[in-house]
Amino acid sequence: MKEFLHKIVKIFLILVLITAAITIAVVGVVYFNHQKKLKEEAPLIATPPGQMVEVDGHQMHVYITGKEDAKHTIVFVHGSNMTDDVIAMRPLFDELKEDYRLVYVDRPGNGYSEAGCKDKSVATLTDETRQAIAKAGVEGSVILFAQTTGGIEATYWAEQYPKEVESIIGLDMYSPKEYESDQGEDKGFRYMLYLFARVGIIRHIDSAYVTNSYKLYTDKEILTRNALISKTSYSKDTYLEDKTIGDNARATDQERVYGKLPMLLVFANPLKEPYLSTDSSAKADLAKMQESYPDYNFETLYNEKRRAYFGKYDNVTCVEMAGPSTLYTYDPVGLADQMRKYIEKMN
Repeated sequence: MKEFLHKIVKIFLILVLITAAITIAVVGVVYFNHQKKLKEEAPLIATPPGQMVEVDGHQMHVYITGKEDAKHTIVFVHGSNMTDDVIAMRPLFDELKEDYRLVYVDRPGNGYSEAGCKDKSVATLTDETRQAIAKAGVEGSVILFAQTTGGIEATYWAEQYPKEVESIIGLDMYSPKEYESDQGEDKGFRYMLYLFARVGIIRHIDSAYVTNSYKLYTDKEILTRNALISKTSYSKDTYLEDKTIGDNARATDQERVYGKLPMLLVFANPLKEPYLSTDSSAKADLAKMQESYPDYNFETLYNEKRRAYFGKYDNVTCVEMAGPSTLYTYDPVGLADQMRKYIEKMN
């Protein structure tokens, strides 16, 4: 019996070693292929579309376009892991540039900005963005356009420097309250995302990359966006930002802003027509949900809680539009029209 158990243990250990060896070999192949592809893609992202400015010892990318003497300057505050947005937002910029001065900043470790793995408190993130636009020559008060988690930075900015912020326009913007319970405990999940991205496993996840489904971009722009995603998607800076998002939410007193500052919040709804008919994944998701809950009106319920939450403030205008969270990749004209109407009314 002992000899039999010894053989079983031996076979088990051999299988473990073989599995480990195969795993290491596969990861090695994926990693070296990733590094090879990065070198091939490097020329696509060698020259940033904007200017580089030094902030706290690292270079940050600031892109400025539009009407230089415009009455309003819009500063775009991107959400977590929005690493290609300076290119992705180009159709929206094109719709707005005749009327406004537009400023986009890549936070450290995102897009064209260098890594800057230091303090990721909301105070530091906001100060870095403020320094970056100041060094790029942007002065005066601004309208902040905040996407998703960028709403925490935008709210903090308006809270701490109220004279600098005329208004906030949010696209699927989260409030600090929505992240107050986050204690930064990733249980390995966030770190695994970071490792997968660095090893190159991301290249084998089709949904991580973009296509030109709605013919808004040139072939080169799509290649450039995907090159940026390959290089900086879920960087160490993004990982650290995600870990501190709860602390940043708790450090932001939204009640000093909400209810006082004029705000436009645009909520994207992928279950709304005409977008639903154009996106197979949205249709598949809806079909699965309807199987479990056939009596629910998912289109109406999709943004119901968030619209009710923000809608209680008289100074907040809420609008729902058909499309993905990155509305500017689907309906930049419609989004620009909503922004323009709101700013004109604000005036």
